Amino acid sequence: MVILPGSKNTIADLEYLRRTGFAEALTAHVNDGRELVGICGGYQMLGSKISDPYGVEAGGQTRGLGYLDVATELLPGKRTALVDALPLCWNALPGTTVSGYEIHMGRTRRGDVRPCFHIIRREGASFSQTPSARTKEELDGACHGKLFIWGTYIHGVFDRPAFRRHWLNLVRSRKNLTPLDTAVSEAVTLRLGSALDRWAQHLDQHLNLSGVFSVLVAGAPRR
Repeated sequence: MVILPGSKNTIADLEYLRRTGFAEALTAHVNDGRELVGICGGYQMLGSKISDPYGVEAGGQTRGLGYLDVATELLPGKRTALVDALPLCWNALPGTTVSGYEIHMGRTRRGDVRPCFHIIRREGASFSQTPSARTKEELDGACHGKLFIWGTYIHGVFDRPAFRRHWLNLVRSRKNLTPLDTAVSEAVTLRLGSALDRWAQHLDQHLNLSGVFSVLVAGAPRR
């Protein structure tokens, strides 16, 4: 399994993957029937083309890795929003949801390919959960019709244990491994949450957080 994460400079990073031979390694990876997931900039890389007509990064355009029938145009405005969504692929159980956040610049248009998720809530705005009422703005990502390749703009897509365990069990079944109970993933989530709480408590005790927040709001002083 390979996960391509987000990127601050998608076109330049994609060209770097090509120069260093990583693109060929990915081709061998998926040709061997293995999983490939792209998140945010990684999702954009999985498509057919990335263009930057407004010079958001460095301008120009480049071909994508070509695994998904999508094309991305980088745009000046950045979308930042918390989201909840329903999985549309992988035969997830009814009621299974994912949560995370969008933070990306650009618009990705799907061709003949299924979306991954139906966004039911975005930063306080709720949408209809009826399939016939979905709009393009409520659909996210893309799933390959035959290969185990998909991409999404949702950071944190694996955070909720039910979806994470369901997807990992699909991977396990392809490798002839016994599925694991959701309780395994729930325990991992609890341990992670506990570790983050301890870290937050440590920062609260040893940092002047009010001073940090005041700088973030007002901006760093000029020297």
